[in-house]
Amino acid sequence: GLAVLFFFFSWQRWLRIGTTIILVWFTLFTLLHVIGSRGQSLGWDLIGLRLASFTRPQIEESTITRMMLLTPMTQAIHQQPLLGSGLGAMVSVIDPRTKTILRTPYLDWGYLELLLEIGIIGTIAYIGWIMTTITHLWHQLKQKKYAKEILAACVGAFASLLFMEITAPAFTHMYGILSLVAFFLLIKSVSVE
Repeated sequence: GLAVLFFFFSWQRWLRIGTTIILVWFTLFTLLHVIGSRGQSLGWDLIGLRLASFTRPQIEESTITRMMLLTPMTQAIHQQPLLGSGLGAMVSVIDPRTKTILRTPYLDWGYLELLLEIGIIGTIAYIGWIMTTITHLWHQLKQKKYAKEILAACVGAFASLLFMEITAPAFTHMYGILSLVAFFLLIKSVSVE
């Protein structure tokens, strides 16, 4: 989202906005961990663990679980590529610790989950519908005096969702859906003005 904002503002303003966003995020992250751990942890160790898990997925349970799902998901996608297997599709994986077979609907790979559940046709239609919404928002806001800031915020948020969708079901998660609803409401309110 911050990278996209660079195209809307001068680099000085972008730097101020970006610094503010990062400071607010870091402060909220720290406060939530301090409250959640009752003062025992700042949560910063989690950031290091997550970054290290990119190169060594076996050190973090969430990352190794996602890696285990890749092969069964791609195999299931190949079985029903055009229309998908339906909402709530499940895959089976072998748990490396217990050596048992687990069936799970929790797939944690956004685009792959869309392909598995609604297929190529459904995924293209869904992403196309979202892109049409953003394009419509762009055209609605271009003529308004406060358009640049609203448009930048919406496009930045949307770019973040597109990026998160790689490893998380952002568009089908509650917050992603609420973001899309907010985009629709914004379009409607701007259209009425």
